[in-house]
This record gives sequence, structure tokens and C-alpha cells, in this order.
Amino acid sequence: MKNIILIGFMGTGKTVISKSLAKEFNAAYVSTDSLIEKQEGMAIKDIFSLKGESYFRQIEKCVIKEVCAKSGQIIDTGGGAIIDPENFGVLKENGIIICLWATPEVILKRTQGSKNRPLLNVENPLSRIIDILEKRREHYEKADFHIDTTSGDITDIVARILKLLDSIFPRRMNDEKGVKLWSSLLTRLLRSSDAPVMIINLSGKVLFANDSAKNIFCGGIDHCLRRYWWNLIDSEDKGATIENNFKKIILLKMPFKMDLISRCNNKEEIVHWFFTPINKRNKIFMLAVRRSNEDKTKKIIDTFSDVNGEILDILFSSSHNSEPDTARHSLRVMALAVALAKKIKMSDEKIETLKMSALFHDIGKLVVAQDILFKDGELNEVEKVEMKQHPAWSADMIRPVSFLASILPVVASHHENYDGTGYPNGMKGQDIPDGARIISIVDMYDALTTDRPYRKARDKKSAIEIMKEARGIKLDPELTDIFLEMLISNEIE
Repeated sequence: MKNIILIGFMGTGKTVISKSLAKEFNAAYVSTDSLIEKQEGMAIKDIFSLKGESYFRQIEKCVIKEVCAKSGQIIDTGGGAIIDPENFGVLKENGIIICLWATPEVILKRTQGSKNRPLLNVENPLSRIIDILEKRREHYEKADFHIDTTSGDITDIVARILKLLDSIFPRRMNDEKGVKLWSSLLTRLLRSSDAPVMIINLSGKVLFANDSAKNIFCGGIDHCLRRYWWNLIDSEDKGATIENNFKKIILLKMPFKMDLISRCNNKEEIVHWFFTPINKRNKIFMLAVRRSNEDKTKKIIDTFSDVNGEILDILFSSSHNSEPDTARHSLRVMALAVALAKKIKMSDEKIETLKMSALFHDIGKLVVAQDILFKDGELNEVEKVEMKQHPAWSADMIRPVSFLASILPVVASHHENYDGTGYPNGMKGQDIPDGARIISIVDMYDALTTDRPYRKARDKKSAIEIMKEARGIKLDPELTDIFLEMLISNEIE
């Protein structure tokens, strides 16, 4: 399990909430401030007064690096820790960051009487809180998720966080469901890929190969299973050389690329092998994809670069082969979502996450029975129950692909309603990830303006009127108003 890291201003409840989460996940609780106090042999306020804030921040940086070297922890950081870009990078790389918020007045009420708050030892602490919060806002907003702790008791707040985290760390997935979804990832996605795809273990042995791989392996698919992948490739590069390079890189357990000169049908060409880690039952494997220069000109999506971009294209093009209508819908949703995100000046990093979320938000429909998915008429109650599982199934299908971890909460919660009546977890308001609230809006618009098996597409004017009625109920009211204004002004079509 990746670390769960809580950041935020003092008085937002980081310590008590972190301890409660540690109990829920049966994980170690770590407080960076407590470690610093133990190391220095004095309270935080004394470190500030005797050695200065710059000294404290340097010690804090070392402690964060040391703590993040381990995984499976609930980490409570100091309020100013994330301001340092290096600290943020380390935390981001090694965990899921949740920022806790509260109003300045509530923060003051919670911190009054505490003698270990050196930054608030001033004549007007409320003004100081407002000032510091404003300076730190841009740093806090970089967190993966945000929870307002202004109201509600600890039990309620922890329950809200657990709903959010359930898509990343499912604590209740049974083996039967896990096997079904893992099987769907392999058979419905990877087997239908036009590109040769393999799953290999960390020693390099092939555990799975799709149908397209038979064209490059002597003896066919069955012949390659349980063999080292480098021994199957007809390449000018010697097998031992490939093996040595592979084993050096594999230790990093990160995405990587290998370019090889290959012979196929008596013709030499440069082929690119892309590798990315995937996880199953806490074991790490590698997803390997072969692409030639010719293949790379046939990409369906070309908005992502590097190794992960190639893997994304393979996964999405495979879903397109399996269910083209859903894939085309996802491309339209991505375009609309990005337009809205840019309008509200969402950060480039969050837009990249939003793009991936939009592409895969409905991939769980590959698991839904075809007679339900394409039923010519309204679904009955039993059919609705199955259909409502597709957001969670979408997250669970792509969960093994390590670099997609950041999109899981968005994918899983794109059918949550703003008023708390949605599914699968009944999340409400700002607790729903902003990416999911955006996708919910543009998903509804695309659904309304596209032909369905049981009805014809509505025109833009009718769709706008329906969405106005849904603002504040199904849809985030502020984001909906912005999106509808973009439609009315023809800023988007």
C-alpha cells in the first residue's frame, strides 16, 4: 500500500484523523513533527526560538526523505512542509496526498491555548492565520484530494476520507471479484490489442502473451509462456546483452523503454519495447508492449508522451476494439473536460490526470453484460444494480497498472452526485474529487446529445435546460454554470 499523507494548516485535525486512519488500515502512524522533536530533544516552538525556522525546515526535509523511504504508513506532516518543492516531490512520489482544510475562525478556536504554535504567538493570531493560509494556498491545492474539516465530528470526517480512499485501497474486494476483474483486464483489453503485449515477472519470464504476439515469436503463443522474453526475440542484439540491461533496469520498478534492432519477415527494423509495472496481490509484474515506428503513426490518442503514453494508447485502443461506442464517448468526454478544466485554470498536472480519467472512466462497462449495456429500453432494478457497479469496476480494472493510481478516485466517483445521492459511495459536495465533478458534467452533456438505444439525441438547447435542473443535485452548481455559459456562448460545441 502506498503511504497516505495528510497535509494542511495546524488545527485542521491532521493528527487525530491520521491516527484514526492508521487504525482503519492497520498501518503505522508517523508524525514528522514528532520525529523532529524526538531527534532534537525539544519542542517545535523551542527549535524555532533557539535555532530558527530555516534550521527547522532543513531538519524537516531530511525527516520527510527518511520517512518516505518506507511504504504502507499514515503520515502526518507539519503545516509548512509542502511549501518546499523538494518535500512536495518526495511526498508526491511516495504517497497519496490529502489536504485538510478549515475556516480561519475554526482553526483559531482549535489552536487557542496551545503553547506549541510558534507561528501564532502574535498579537492578532486570526489575521496571521488568514495571511499564512493565503500564502500557502497554492501549495496546498497541489494535493491529490481535499477534505473540509470545518464541520462534522472525527468519525464523520474519517468516514468521508475512507470513501475517497476506497477506490485506491479497496479493503473489501473478495478473491472472486478480483479474479474476474484481472481476467477482464487480460482477456477483454490486452487480448484484443493490435500490438503485441506480454506480462512478464521480474525475472523476465513470460506469463501472458496476447494473440498479436504470435507474429513475432517463433512457435506461437503457447511456445513462449514461461520462457525468458529476450530469448524469443529475433534481434541483432544478443540475448545476454538484453538480459543484462533488463535486469539492471528492472530493479528500479519504474516505466522504461528498450530499442532493439529486430528481424521480422526477413526485414530489419527498429522496434520499441515499453515496460511499466503492474501489481496483483502485492506482487509486481511488468506489462511489456512492442511498437514499431509504423505502429506509432497509428495511435488513437497522441496527447501523452513517454513510456506511459504508449501504454495508455495500447490500453485505450484495446478498449476501442472491444467496445468502440464507449471509447468514442470517452474521447468526447475528454475533450469537453479539458476545455472546462482550462476555463477554470486547472493546473497542467491536474489536467493530465483528468485526461486519463476521462479516457478510462467507463472502461468497467466491458464487464457489464452486453444485453444490459445495449438494452433497447429502460433498465429494470436488477439491471440497474449491475450497471451502477461500472465506476468501481473501471477503477478495479486499471488498478494493476501502477502509474494510473492517481486517476482511480476520479474514475470511481464520476457518478457521485453533488447532493450525496449518487453511487458507489454516496460522496457529497466538495468531497467528490474535482476531476470527477467535471467528468460528471460533461458526461451528462454528451449522453444527452448522443443517440442511445432507447432514445434519440437531444439538441443543445434541451440539454442545457435539463442540466440547469440538475445543478446542485447531480452536478456541481458552480462548475455547471461555467460549462453552460461556455455552451451558450459557443465557446465549445
